[in-house]
Amino acid sequence: MPELDAAALALAVDPPAPPGDLKSELSGYTTLDACVRARAATLDPLLSDTLGALGYDTFLRDSCRLLDAAKREDPAACAPIGSSQLRARCEQWVAIVRADPDGCPLEGQPEDGRDPLCLALAARDAHACQAAPADRRAMCLAVVKGDPHACAASAHPEPCAREATRLGALTVAHEAKARPMALPAASAHLDLHGIDGSAEPAAGNVQSAALLRSAERGAVTVRSKTSQSVTFGQRDDLGSTRYTPPAQGGADVSLQVRLAGDAAQIERLELTVPGAGIFVVPGASWEGTAKLVGDVATRGAPCHLTVHGKIGVAPQAYQLDLEVQTYIRDAIDGELPALPLPGTPRHLEERDR
Repeated sequence: MPELDAAALALAVDPPAPPGDLKSELSGYTTLDACVRARAATLDPLLSDTLGALGYDTFLRDSCRLLDAAKREDPAACAPIGSSQLRARCEQWVAIVRADPDGCPLEGQPEDGRDPLCLALAARDAHACQAAPADRRAMCLAVVKGDPHACAASAHPEPCAREATRLGALTVAHEAKARPMALPAASAHLDLHGIDGSAEPAAGNVQSAALLRSAERGAVTVRSKTSQSVTFGQRDDLGSTRYTPPAQGGADVSLQVRLAGDAAQIERLELTVPGAGIFVVPGASWEGTAKLVGDVATRGAPCHLTVHGKIGVAPQAYQLDLEVQTYIRDAIDGELPALPLPGTPRHLEERDR
């Protein structure tokens, strides 16, 4: 049997396109029609065939709308773009040119916050790159600084260098608009002990890199007229599950806390216990309290989170004590559902809506 070349299993991707210079393109932009005509004249016939087969007949016009919206610094000019991904890219460019972090598009749900790379570029703030996923942090720093050489530390150096070259001149040219955040030192400590005859978590597995990374990435606030909801950590959205995480992993916590006046209420909590399971509230048995101190309505503001309580039932019941020092990486305006009445079971409260 012939040997299999592992290289043949690698996913082939196209080489990165020439980066160009977005700042120069914006300076030379005149009208939408002129932009479309100029690019139609040089469009490769094969690419034209491909776009026709995909049914994207307005691809060039939508592409030029990115320049049009960025030139005019008007996010409303992105609205006619047919592709949602291209429309989000357009909104990112407008936010970056305007140095307007609030103009960055959301990554998903409001509690997920805005794209960290867009926030960092719009604020001209390398500190904000701390919130980017690990595999994009080097790219974020390189683009904010306009330094393609910093992409050597990136997991994807070629796309990183292209972005740093393409956007770097634009961000560096607007450094006067910089609004850097003074982020606090992040820390996270979790004490987890078996109760009611339950076994102790595996030694050495209570503290985890994932929990500290969540503290470094910060929390997201969704604020309404009557209350605020703060989300911390990576949500798995598993619901009730029997999945058992490996014993050699680390414990992790994510949660969503609702604030109304001085009251703090846990709306959602996910606890990963290595070798035991993932406990999701609502669903799992939970009795405890949460406290959040800080200006949760302001991006970059420090906040201190503590959670104490009992989760699960024997033979998998645990005392949980969590203390986190983090910051608000993003604050979103949005409408929140009404707070449940004290003592009202979640399934009854949802049934009566």
